[in-house]
Amino acid sequence: MNVKYLKKVGFGHKFLLQDTRYDVVNGIRRGIASYVRTMAIDKVLVYKNESVMPDEFLAHRLGLVPVRVDDFDEKTEFSMYLQKTGGVVKSGDIETNGMSEIPFKNVPIIKLNDKDSIELELVVKPGMGKDHVKWNPALVYYNNVPTIKQHKSVDKSVIDACPRHCLEIKASKVVLNDIYNCDVCKYCEIASNGAIEVVLDENSFVFTIEPYGNLSLEAIIKGLDEGFSKEFDDLEKQIKSIK
Repeated sequence: MNVKYLKKVGFGHKFLLQDTRYDVVNGIRRGIASYVRTMAIDKVLVYKNESVMPDEFLAHRLGLVPVRVDDFDEKTEFSMYLQKTGGVVKSGDIETNGMSEIPFKNVPIIKLNDKDSIELELVVKPGMGKDHVKWNPALVYYNNVPTIKQHKSVDKSVIDACPRHCLEIKASKVVLNDIYNCDVCKYCEIASNGAIEVVLDENSFVFTIEPYGNLSLEAIIKGLDEGFSKEFDDLEKQIKSIK
């Protein structure tokens, strides 16, 4: 498999994966979602909750707020605190310590009445996405690399049908001007009434990783390598135990 870094688009990083198969690419996607260790709010100790939201719902919402910790291991554990009276409580109101950071500070958590208060202790622990989605490090998705096969001439309405503006007409032919930005929605194919066809390369993929902020891209790739290595080592031990 050949891997090439393409570009950064918003929060996402795009890669080109060539000479590979669906199962391999999907295995990488699932590996990032399941076997990369991150830090997240695992427990919430409620000292005061005068909001309209039950303790359990509030704890679940807080658990999905990304927590960035650059240096940690399997035994790392610490607490953060959240205290506020009145107004909209946001992720930026969480009191962190020297080793943690809340990367997105405008995530709304709960709206309090003027005199209502919350006092919470947030216990942060390491974990993996296979145990709970709060430890998932990134949104990961992929699509095949597309090409356009033209059967008849088309007008500008077919070009305008592309929501990502990936198409243009050159010398009476429809071409992709940004092949790696196409998400294979096939709106152009539908608008053309059979005049063009979106053909997918079954061995080439545009692979996108959008980190949630709890880990950097480099840390996600390193964590995937470590996670897969541990799984393979465990599998090897199980096979040897059968003998």
